[in-house]
Amino acid sequence: MLQKLRDTESDRLPVQVNAYLDNTIDVQSLLEDSDTKTAALDRVAELEEALSFVSFLHTVSPENVQVLTSCNLAETSCIFKIL
Repeated sequence: MLQKLRDTESDRLPVQVNAYLDNTIDVQSLLEDSDTKTAALDRVAELEEALSFVSFLHTVSPENVQVLTSCNLAETSCIFKIL
């Protein structure tokens, strides 16, 4: 069955079938996949943080939103100004 799959038109499948049949692992491909996953997870964390901030802004009065946008958001004192 794997011999039949080897002749498919996909570029990656024959390589994977050959690796399985040869009992080898494409370490470079695994490293690239790992790097891609890590980058994607980092981006997800950034987006979740941005989304939580936007959600927070929806709970704040318009006056306090102006306070937040006018000061450095990295400063904790900025948050205390609106609380």
